[in-house]
Amino acid sequence: MEGPQAHPSGSGRVELAQPIAIGRTIAGYDLVKKLGSSQSSVFLARSPQGAAVALKILPQQLVSRSPSAGKRFLREARALFGLAHPNVVRMLDAGEELGTYYLAMEYFEGPTAQELLAQRGGRIEEALVYRLAGQAARGLACLHQRGLVHRNVKPEHLLINRAGELKLIGLGLVRESEDEGPNRVTMKGAILGSPQYMAPEQARGQELDGRSDLYSLGVAIYELVSGTVPFPDKSPARVLQRLSQEVPPPLRDRNPNASAQLERLVARLLAKLPDERYADAGAVADDLESLSRGEPLRHLDRLEGVAEPAPAALAAPGAAGSTRALWIAVGVLSTLVLVLIVLVIVLLIRLQ
Repeated sequence: MEGPQAHPSGSGRVELAQPIAIGRTIAGYDLVKKLGSSQSSVFLARSPQGAAVALKILPQQLVSRSPSAGKRFLREARALFGLAHPNVVRMLDAGEELGTYYLAMEYFEGPTAQELLAQRGGRIEEALVYRLAGQAARGLACLHQRGLVHRNVKPEHLLINRAGELKLIGLGLVRESEDEGPNRVTMKGAILGSPQYMAPEQARGQELDGRSDLYSLGVAIYELVSGTVPFPDKSPARVLQRLSQEVPPPLRDRNPNASAQLERLVARLLAKLPDERYADAGAVADDLESLSRGEPLRHLDRLEGVAEPAPAALAAPGAAGSTRALWIAVGVLSTLVLVLIVLVIVLLIRLQ
């Protein structure tokens, strides 16, 4: 199939003469159908080898508005190459053809968590949320270890197959750290992402790190369990204002059937200050797995200063001291009894 014709604009940039449409071929990828919402720029496509891929295309209006948008898109896409994790969609290819910038990703068939929420009547059972959110946290931990911040975690970007396996998608906003060191997961920049899922520092355009993604994950968990986000206002400006000024309502205010332990975990994720949240995504995943097994939340208990119970096979230090005191008392009492017996025997002998 012949590719689109391109014409230089007055600024010297190349612009497409026709819009992206089903049936087009871009860099050898045949567009089959649009994936997601009608506003989506992601398509199911066939690679030159015939494999199914998800092809994300940078909207042409962004390229027209900002000459650097395409280069930034490719730079951020290539930061994801070589990333291999079962809970992160795999990047396959990225490039530009006649002014169209594209990113080819692994095609993972299944509904998003947002679609699953609608299918389940507006709330998902807590046990399933533990599993899904735990996988999302594992995927985020992988990104953060690579020095990347997702910046747009929400149910729409959690893709689930029939086996209940989850992959993080929506990686087009992922940013590499602009600070020192490969594991320094911080960045500053413009406000990008979905306001209702943003961390307060993200809404203010401040420095982000992996804990900003954890706030967004907390909002996603909140919505999957309760059916609504903490701040459901339709006005983005109002949402951003409430993010800065208000504490999110407790989870059980929105769903009284939610467990107290999950409410604790979500409240920690939704803390206003990053330092008051979990330190890393792996700890969140661990505690979600503990919830699924009915065990104490080890990482959260440590954060909140809750004493951990001593293992059954080992006595706690206080218990050990009490045991020693008991044996000393028994020894003294035994000695006294022996002395009394000896005295009685001596008295009996003298009386005879």
